[in-house]
Amino acid sequence: MRCYPKGTAQSDLRTREAAGKQRGPLPHYPPTHMQQPPQQSDRVMRTVFLPAANTESLILKIESLQAQLNEQRKFSNERIAALLEVRRCRLKL
Repeated sequence: MRCYPKGTAQSDLRTREAAGKQRGPLPHYPPTHMQQPPQQSDRVMRTVFLPAANTESLILKIESLQAQLNEQRKFSNERIAALLEVRRCRLKL
């Protein structure tokens, strides 16, 4: 066994290897093929209720955001067209 001075890459590697060997045994998990499928009595039926009180406000919010997005798209397209026009004018000079 070689001895390496502390603080070198080799001594760090040896320390990590030694720490890995000192770990305990791995946990035991039963194989999945041996587990029983859930029985009919184990199954639970759940009902999810959606909030109906604020659906109108949410729909209005969505429509508002879509309108804002359309305005931004329109403004962006106009700006791009103006910038392209400016480029064309500069290239002509």
